[in-house]
Amino acid sequence: MSNADASDIHSRLRQARINAGYRSAAAAADAIGVTLSTYTSHENGNRAYSSDTATCYAKGLGVSPNWLLFGEGAEHTADKIDNSQKIKRAVYGAFAAVEAMGHPVNAENISEAAARLYDLEGR
Repeated sequence: MSNADASDIHSRLRQARINAGYRSAAAAADAIGVTLSTYTSHENGNRAYSSDTATCYAKGLGVSPNWLLFGEGAEHTADKIDNSQKIKRAVYGAFAAVEAMGHPVNAENISEAAARLYDLEGR
C-alpha cells in the first residue's frame, strides 16, 4: 500500500465522521466505543487500521467498509441507521455545542436535557 493510499483511507475515515454528524473525533470515538488515542491515530494517518477495525468504524459511522478501506462502491450502507443511532448523534452534537459555548456537560445537565426531550416527545 502506498502512502497515497493510506492517506486516502484516513481522509475517508475523517469524512465519514463529519458526514455522520460527529463534530469531533472524541465524540465519534466515544460513540463507536474505541479510545480517543486509537481513533485519532487512525484518522490522522499515524497508524494503519485492520479490516476488522474498519468494519467497526463503518458500522458506527453508517458507511460501507469497502468504501472506507478502498474507496470502492457506495459510501453509505444500504442499511438505514436506526433511530437510536440518530438520537445518539444528535445528543453528541448538542453536547459539543454546549461545551463550545463554555458550559460544562455533566450528569445533571444530561439528565435535565433528556427529561426535556422526553417531555417534548409527549411521552
